[in-house]
Amino acid sequence: MIKAPHSEITNDEKVGRAIHKNSYDSEKKEFSYHIWDKKGNTSVSRLQVLSLQEIREIWIQMLHEPPVKDLAFILLFSKDDLQAAIHGNAEYRSVQFDLVPDPCCVQDHYKKFSKEECTNTCPYNTQQLHCPVASGISSHPCVRNYAHALVVTKISRGLANTLNRYLASKENIHSLSEG
Repeated sequence: MIKAPHSEITNDEKVGRAIHKNSYDSEKKEFSYHIWDKKGNTSVSRLQVLSLQEIREIWIQMLHEPPVKDLAFILLFSKDDLQAAIHGNAEYRSVQFDLVPDPCCVQDHYKKFSKEECTNTCPYNTQQLHCPVASGISSHPCVRNYAHALVVTKISRGLANTLNRYLASKENIHSLSEG
């Protein structure tokens, strides 16, 4: 780990977004607007917390379910990249992107525990082990993505398409199989 999972996400810090094959049009070289959550919960992983290889392995365990959910691409960007995508666009001049660390992915799914309980008292969180609480509830052991974060900005279809065009033009799309 390079940076603490709970540390603030800086404007230039790179994050990655896992993309399924069916969300990418390879002829147009465009992502679907569906890769962004319109409610403001777009899941990303921080490359300064875990290496891309570690994140890739977690994504494959958690998100890769061929043929329906065939994980194929990684979209890399920073908060600065998102702001640059809308720079000079009057329609989105008031949009400010916010990325926040998500210290405990278990708490989001199992609302029984507060974030404070998970982050302050859970030895599994601080020692980066699998959480036995989640393992007891779920059929799989908890895959802990300590690099998990959220883009909490609400993203409309039009804004999503603007972001996708900009990020594609900057060649921020990478194959999952790339090293």
